[in-house]
Amino acid sequence: TRAKWMILLARTDPEANNEELIEIERMHPGVFFGFATFAPDDVNMLEKLKSFLARGGTGLKLYNGHYDFYGRYKIPLDAPHLMEVYAYCEKNRVPVIFHANSRLYWDDLKRALDEHPKMVVNLPHFTMALITPSRMREIFDSYPNAYTDVSLGYHEWAYPSLEFISSRTELFRKLIKKYKR
Repeated sequence: TRAKWMILLARTDPEANNEELIEIERMHPGVFFGFATFAPDDVNMLEKLKSFLARGGTGLKLYNGHYDFYGRYKIPLDAPHLMEVYAYCEKNRVPVIFHANSRLYWDDLKRALDEHPKMVVNLPHFTMALITPSRMREIFDSYPNAYTDVSLGYHEWAYPSLEFISSRTELFRKLIKKYKR
């Protein structure tokens, strides 16, 4: 069988990035799945997302809540224009990769997830709460459509994270077994 890939391009120009994602998805249907990215302060995000999906895109990746989110963008994760996007994604089962640090931005993230509990969301990198397994448990116990992945990003973060996991193998084995879906 052929591998299926989600495509996420790191570029500074979201519009060019999203156009390239659609083209890749068109060239390789059923193999690559493009997830659009937008600047978190883009108040036209919902309309742009709808257009992206109508042209063949698959989902949305939000970097909202990355480690320096509030330093760069002075808006909460549950800003009104973002809540509209979450509502649309929830209603239309559009998968969202929500790159939000669940330790640093928990209050905003929790409000967004509480308001949209059926939104299908991946909170990558062990929900960015590797050092607080209780937060991961809270998320997975509370939100049945919340997922995570075991990717750990660039080597600057991956190596220390792998060492951390390796020093607590039984804890992470239990977490993974309990919450596998």
